[in-house]
Amino acid sequence: MKIIFLLFIFLGCNKEQKNEFATVEANKGIVEIALSLTGRAEAARQTSMMAPDDLVVDDLLVSTGQNVKEGEVLCKLDPSKVFDSIRMEENKLAQADSQLKATEIRLNGLKRDLNRTINLLRQGAASVEDKERQQQELQILETQLNVQNRDKKSILHSIESLKIQAELLAMKAPFDGVITYLWTPKDSFVKGSSVKKGDVLFRLASEGKMLIKTTLREQDISYFQQGQKLKLTSPALAGLEFPGTVSMVDNAATIDKDSGIGSFRIYIEFTPPKEMKSGMEVIVNHLVEKKENVLTVPKTALNPISAEGYEVMLIEGEQKIKQKIKVGLIGDLNLEVLSGLIPGQKVMAQYEE
Repeated sequence: MKIIFLLFIFLGCNKEQKNEFATVEANKGIVEIALSLTGRAEAARQTSMMAPDDLVVDDLLVSTGQNVKEGEVLCKLDPSKVFDSIRMEENKLAQADSQLKATEIRLNGLKRDLNRTINLLRQGAASVEDKERQQQELQILETQLNVQNRDKKSILHSIESLKIQAELLAMKAPFDGVITYLWTPKDSFVKGSSVKKGDVLFRLASEGKMLIKTTLREQDISYFQQGQKLKLTSPALAGLEFPGTVSMVDNAATIDKDSGIGSFRIYIEFTPPKEMKSGMEVIVNHLVEKKENVLTVPKTALNPISAEGYEVMLIEGEQKIKQKIKVGLIGDLNLEVLSGLIPGQKVMAQYEE
């Protein structure tokens, strides 16, 4: 009796082992490809204004958080250093003009001497060597004159650049916006404070339009193009949906040096809800494609290494049978079966030989 009982348990275990794999039925359902991207809201237009040189600040006219208009003066930098440079360049210009005049006088005199030598040569009163020597001297002077003219143009360009720089020392807002950063608080500013070349003095952000910057996988870039309309949400604004527009997608990939995988930057502009603040998380939920009422099975049911096309493992009773199928849309979780299966047929949920 004991032997029969043990045999029953052994057969029961074998029967359970035969059915240990999970199965799913091919049924009508939905197949969709949806992408979710995240980024942080920021002003659509931003700029950092830097000190053009090592300079002294004469006056600071704005505070952090202050709204400013395009062309409004934000601070005044002492122009003394720039004016000193202009005077030095103007002295160089005067010297260059004197050298040019002297060279032109010598050149004109040499041209007269050469013409006289040519006439004398015709009369047999001068040598060919005299003529060739004067021609060489003339070529040298013409080259020198060209170099001096180039130097003069360079000095004039430098003077113009310095004058523009002097005008820019009254630093003005390039567009309407709000001051988001000051290198020093206005209430502790001291006239005559020094700044170094390249120091960021202000950050200015536009108001109104905002944008998010986020990253696309290489395989997803074809789903986005400039001008495309998208739906945006924010975890901080539950239940609120607002529209966005793709303003730019990078033309070149950024390649990860470790993995070698490429990614693309995408910029999405939007008019923020009144509750939106800079720095809030924004989510882009993009439904790329969707098919309803189609025959579906999970993506995991596909043979991942099949070289013969798409196939699944069909289950008929206790039998496992490889079944070729024709596939339509492959979604995020499941796929569309065009042929090879009928509703109700069972396949292995996770393909296995």
